[in-house]
Amino acid sequence: MHGEKVGWSKSGVLAEYHQSMRLIIARYAHRGTASVKTPSSSRSFLTSTTSRAAQQVTGYTGSTPLYHHQPSGQLSFLDTPPVYSGSPTVLGTLSAQGNFQTNPSFVDLLHSVFSGVYLDDPHVRDLAVSRKSASADSYLHVLGARTKTQNISDRDPASIIFSFLAQSTTGLPVPDTYEPNPALRIYTPLDGFLVFPPSLHQALLRGCKVARNIEEDSMK
Repeated sequence: MHGEKVGWSKSGVLAEYHQSMRLIIARYAHRGTASVKTPSSSRSFLTSTTSRAAQQVTGYTGSTPLYHHQPSGQLSFLDTPPVYSGSPTVLGTLSAQGNFQTNPSFVDLLHSVFSGVYLDDPHVRDLAVSRKSASADSYLHVLGARTKTQNISDRDPASIIFSFLAQSTTGLPVPDTYEPNPALRIYTPLDGFLVFPPSLHQALLRGCKVARNIEEDSMK
């Protein structure tokens, strides 16, 4: 992914993305999708592997579909083809043989989004309030589900998205305590794709749309 040569400056897009993303996410992550400019145009959902088509991934149970773009094999929550290979909006690449390769830039994006919204996220706040009146402040794990199993626990490090400190006196998440999980896996052969809690999924979807807008604006 790094050092890949394309017809225009990918490095310039990535530089602008990294400089702008946190500020933009802080502004838009809590808003509805109408607040974010989204590309219009007709979109192809053909099954042909020779066209730039988007097929919904069968069995994915997230709040919105997961799309498999052909012929690149890239997966994203957006139904339009990625602007470039390795875009932060791309979860990774699924080969014809069923092998999945995670895109590290997507993992960076999701943590940028979640670290910006976790204090007000309904799922996170529900977890935090469960620790109200506990004997001490404590760190809690935010877990994802899996497409092939519902039996996920905090003993499965691959499904822990992040951790945060819950304050025992207020039952609220504590600012600046977001800790990304380095062992997180977007996909495992045994349990399938990670399914995010619905409120976090919607924030991530908005973040993907913002990232795509930055990419498109950088190409103009």
